[in-house]
Amino acid sequence: MKLPQCALELVDKSTGKLFDLPSYKNMQKHLRRWVESSGIKKKITYHCSRHTFATLHITIGNDIYTLSKLMGHSDIRVTQDYAKLIDKLKDDAMVRMDELFRARSDLL
Repeated sequence: MKLPQCALELVDKSTGKLFDLPSYKNMQKHLRRWVESSGIKKKITYHCSRHTFATLHITIGNDIYTLSKLMGHSDIRVTQDYAKLIDKLKDDAMVRMDELFRARSDLL
């Protein structure tokens, strides 16, 4: 898979790797420790990183078909769930804007 230039600059020239991933079990142990030390109460899993990756791509305007391939989804409908999430975020942003203007109606 092609990587962006900023990632390529981080590749270890001796190994050709961007980073070494620990075993799944070890990674879960570290993740649990980081979440606890940060005070996050929500259940955080490795899958959250995939969710974040997809949400960021949709948010910056990358097309859903490309994202589907990047995620390895065999069915585009799975990827479309991320687009629905972004639609809700847009709706929420407009509600907050309306609330701002109502609260500051003296500015109008």
